Amino acid sequence: MFSNLRQRLIRDRSSPRLALLLQMASRVASSGMAFVWSRLLLGAMGKEINGCFIEFLNLASLGGLGDLGMGGAINYRLVPLLGPGKEREAGSFLAVARGLFLVLGLGAAVTFFLLEPGFRHSFGTVTGLGSTAGLFAIGAVAVAVVIFQSYSANVNYACGNLVWPVLPAFWLAQMGLAGHWLLARSGGPLWLQYTPYVGVAIANWLLAQSFVRYSHPGVGGWWPLRFDPRVSFGLLESSAWVCLCGLGNKIFVSTDAILVGRGFGHDQVPGYTYNYKACELALFVATTTSYVAMPKIARSLASPDPADRDRARGETRRLNQFQSLFGAFAALAYLAGNGWFVQIWWWHAKEPITEAPVLLQTAFALNLVVTAGGDATIQVTGRTGPPGLRYMGIAVALMGMLNLGLSLLAVRYHFLAGIALATVLSQAGLSLLTAAYTCRHLRESWGRWAATAVLLPLALVSLAGWLRTEWSPYTVPGATLLTLGYAILLGLFAVLIGLRPADFRREIGLVADLWRRREGKA
Repeated sequence: MFSNLRQRLIRDRSSPRLALLLQMASRVASSGMAFVWSRLLLGAMGKEINGCFIEFLNLASLGGLGDLGMGGAINYRLVPLLGPGKEREAGSFLAVARGLFLVLGLGAAVTFFLLEPGFRHSFGTVTGLGSTAGLFAIGAVAVAVVIFQSYSANVNYACGNLVWPVLPAFWLAQMGLAGHWLLARSGGPLWLQYTPYVGVAIANWLLAQSFVRYSHPGVGGWWPLRFDPRVSFGLLESSAWVCLCGLGNKIFVSTDAILVGRGFGHDQVPGYTYNYKACELALFVATTTSYVAMPKIARSLASPDPADRDRARGETRRLNQFQSLFGAFAALAYLAGNGWFVQIWWWHAKEPITEAPVLLQTAFALNLVVTAGGDATIQVTGRTGPPGLRYMGIAVALMGMLNLGLSLLAVRYHFLAGIALATVLSQAGLSLLTAAYTCRHLRESWGRWAATAVLLPLALVSLAGWLRTEWSPYTVPGATLLTLGYAILLGLFAVLIGLRPADFRREIGLVADLWRRREGKA
């Protein structure tokens, strides 16, 4: 049995659909465990320290931008060098990349540690937190390791190893959370509680390197390190736009918790964060579909064959439709059930998280639906060559700065839901901008695409949010009306974006065929 499994994993290491199924199963399991770990950690840490920890995690994730987008640039540049007869060229290119990553990782670590004085006053007032210098020192190590891991992970992805990293990453994450909980229970300082995550990052880094050495021995080494100004400048030039994308994305994802903690108090961060957890899970499922589908679509887009380009156009359109529908379904389910979900999740907790106001929940649902609907165009824009990457970098950075500016304005006027609504507006702008570029490249109608990805989803969820204020899910009549109303809205939405029953049957058939082929080869 184990020999069979090993052969299947080796044979199907690049299978997009198998990777999608494993990624989704892993994420569902991870999220299920996260609900357990969140309760345990909050109980062991208390709301204020837990809020500081969430803020620090988001701040440390910003430190990962220290690779200046080089990971993505390596991915784009390495793929053409993995063909037969190009081993020496690929090895020379990666030697320079390793040298650059070493310098960037050490520089980012030092820079992150120097941020400590700016947070010393805010974190230093929290009883039981421990040394902020120690916390930022261990965080600096984590930032360096994450940057080194970015190199290995992107080389691994370029080599087509989509399936192998999924399960090890899941188990390592659980081990890190278990270690954190044990240290939190013992009353250890926050810097000590953070050490298991550093260990997980190191393990993932080593595993990614081992996967590359197994599948492509010629490009999986640690040495040599070279410093070539010409190649380095070319990499940095390519990565500048990827870095802008990363900066914008990090602003979208990571700044909310920091701003909530600074503007509304550290103890408010857990409530804001955990009320968004269900949306976070749904977004991962939606974006995972494009993550595993993009390598194939990108190859078809780059092909000179018109039939391949037509196929890429059809697959991108279908991906967008299903992502939009899934985002709408998840947003409506969130609005209808988040109150029950939060109550059950935090039932009998020592410091329970309460349901967020309906306006904030609606903002979270709007963010979910517009991000899911616009993901396909964002992914395609970055894979249409240097002009597309440059366009996307500028668009993501501009919308990220808009998001930050609107969020700061919301903090100033003490409008908590405004922080989430700022993300909605800037994410909608990003989706519309990238849709314009993608539609021009694919020769699609921008108006139709904008309606499918942004306008109709926003209208649907806004109406659903209003219905949620009129009909309470905590009474039988209200829950019945809400369920029926949402079902009608979702069916109408599917029709308006052009999905038919045959489309669903086709996707179900593709998944069934995948497993039938697996059984036939076993």
